[in-house]
Amino acid sequence: MGNPDQFTTPIDLIVAPQETITVVDPRHPLFGRTLPCVGISNSCHRGRCCILWIRPTVERHVPVTATNLEYDPSTLYPLPISLESLQQLLQELLLIADARNGDPTHADSTTACPASTTKGEMPRPNLPDRGLDNAHSHPTTQPSSNTRQDVPGLSTSRKGDRP
Repeated sequence: MGNPDQFTTPIDLIVAPQETITVVDPRHPLFGRTLPCVGISNSCHRGRCCILWIRPTVERHVPVTATNLEYDPSTLYPLPISLESLQQLLQELLLIADARNGDPTHADSTTACPASTTKGEMPRPNLPDRGLDNAHSHPTTQPSSNTRQDVPGLSTSRKGDRP
């Protein structure tokens, strides 16, 4: 038969453990759910995983360390979001809010968080002057009449024509 490839190599299944497993790692998408366990697999690319039934015919491999079998709450894991990324998100949200409120001065520019802020202190955003809240929304110029205006000093030829 030859050597089996990665698709035909059997995955070692360990004898079925408890009937239900609870996902207790708060970083896992299935956190807080107690699901039926089909078994525990040990594969080279995933490590030890519980095979949990989400619903009939749908299984998910959840690392054993994220379940109530081996989870250690005293282990500190890095947060998936950092202070710097929160500051950047806040700046982007302020830019979007300014653009929606009709302040085009900050809408096209990106502002970096100042490096001089002390640790734990959020940078103060450059808030626009809110004195323009009662500005008129109609245009200040008349609509174009589609007539060309000659500008002194510029060629009157169109693209591709010779002057």
